[in-house]
Amino acid sequence: MITTALPTLRKDLPIGSIHPKETPEILSVGLDSMKQELGKRSNRAECKAFNAAPDDLKSPEKHWVMFLRCEVYDAVLATDRMLRYWRRRVKYFGRDKAYLPLTREGALAGDDIALNNKFLTFLPGLVDSDGIGVLFGDPSFLRPGTYSRKSMVRSVWYIIENITLADAEVQRRGVLFLGYLKNIGMQNMDNTMFKMHMDAIKGCLPIRIRKFIVTHPPPIFELIFPVVQIFMPAWVKKRISIYSGTSEEVLEKLVTEYSLNAELLPPVFSLSPE
Repeated sequence: MITTALPTLRKDLPIGSIHPKETPEILSVGLDSMKQELGKRSNRAECKAFNAAPDDLKSPEKHWVMFLRCEVYDAVLATDRMLRYWRRRVKYFGRDKAYLPLTREGALAGDDIALNNKFLTFLPGLVDSDGIGVLFGDPSFLRPGTYSRKSMVRSVWYIIENITLADAEVQRRGVLFLGYLKNIGMQNMDNTMFKMHMDAIKGCLPIRIRKFIVTHPPPIFELIFPVVQIFMPAWVKKRISIYSGTSEEVLEKLVTEYSLNAELLPPVFSLSPE
């Protein structure tokens, strides 16, 4: 019987909350607890997709641990998320690809158009004042109709899991989502695909989204945002900050409030003449 108490810090605590220090004991107890939890559910329908996955894609040391860190060592919630992850993976990748390695040659084969789109990028080396990694999004790159919706969902899934979560520290601390909306237009919008992204990420992918920063919102944003908010969980709504103004004003906010290194930010945040 496992008696060691695990940390109780949850991702719905204040944004500045510090992730508890990870120790081998915490990981060992958490993984053992997940194993017990899976044992209780092994014959349930919710485990079907997980059970069908090959062992090399779901090893405790590499795969389970991402969910444990995401849920701040709560083994029950980590198990819930991991099982949901595999159900969603089958949903968006199809059974023929869901159980292949998450690589361009494996599960992402045939998704080159979506993968080469610059809509979402992880900014390695750039962290905010809380040590949180940064994902940069510019939806003006989206071109609905040039790729299938599921293909773009798979591409974002790949960026988050294979690129962003390759760093254990990002798994522990989470990410800041930095959105640049200055050039967005109706031609870039696809509400159906947005809902699919939320379905694939929310309570599924092992990522702690700690903050959302939206910059340079255009006038159309006032029409779009109320619709987008409908699909956001309450904890997400509480973590959104919106910054308008000149490039200089926005850059100052990013540097002073979040300690982001201006030299590592994308060129769109430079102070060159507009």
